[in-house]
Amino acid sequence: MANADNSMAEFITDLELASQMYGIEVVNEDEKQVKIHVAGIESTPYAGGIYEVVFNFPVNYPEGIPHVTFKTPIWNSAVDPKSQNVHFLGSETWNLITAIAYVEDLILKTKVDEFSTYFRVARFWACQFAGAPKSPEDIQLKSVVDQLVDMGFPVHAAIIALSNSEWNAEHASEELLRGESGVEAGNDREEADPTSPDEH
Repeated sequence: MANADNSMAEFITDLELASQMYGIEVVNEDEKQVKIHVAGIESTPYAGGIYEVVFNFPVNYPEGIPHVTFKTPIWNSAVDPKSQNVHFLGSETWNLITAIAYVEDLILKTKVDEFSTYFRVARFWACQFAGAPKSPEDIQLKSVVDQLVDMGFPVHAAIIALSNSEWNAEHASEELLRGESGVEAGNDREEADPTSPDEH
């Protein structure tokens, strides 16, 4: 009981401090659940998008890794495209401030060539799900999604499959038929730098 009380006390202290740095909404204090909204910035594929992210911290806070989910879908090498759960690398201990900073960096400090497939795909997701302004290219990419939807595939599954297939409709449809959509976004997650995504 003492350990639980200490964990909650430390969480509340960190929450008060983090609230001075970030716009945090407490979802359930007893469950150590909070959410934030992050706005994408220029020079990243997420520019103009707004992302809602929910954090669930473990009972032994600050020990352990939080369960963090993007409620606004995002294409990022550190985020599972199907579950939208964040993959934390580099530490087994994350407090509220370090966890939020890590997630913010996924959006604000992504380093990727704007002419790469990765950028184009991440940008499409930003337009499709996060409210970023659409370009003619995004409209063209959406037309390929519509092709798969017309074949009977769900929209979100089609987008994931196309994202995994460099927007090749034939390859994406084969992936969907195999039931493999949503497996990977980028390469090996254990080695990926979340702010420097590998190009597809």
